[in-house]
Amino acid sequence: MESKKSKIYINVVCFQIYIGGCDTSPAKELPADLESFLSSASEGVILISFGSAVETLPFHIVEKFFTALRKLPQKVGFLLPL
Repeated sequence: MESKKSKIYINVVCFQIYIGGCDTSPAKELPADLESFLSSASEGVILISFGSAVETLPFHIVEKFFTALRKLPQKVGFLLPL
């Protein structure tokens, strides 16, 4: 019997070497409103961000996200492209 192996594909540019933490800088203090939002999240926080991968989202898609996320006990931070 042949064993099934899962394959993991990683998109890496040739000759690219990852060095963890080499581009980090000391943390800055959070703005008071964000600190308050995070501190009041007794069930935790979920942050959703598409970064530069998504330029715009149709309203009906955003509405579906909000409908689903509204049901969760966690507070949600949703970064939308404008």
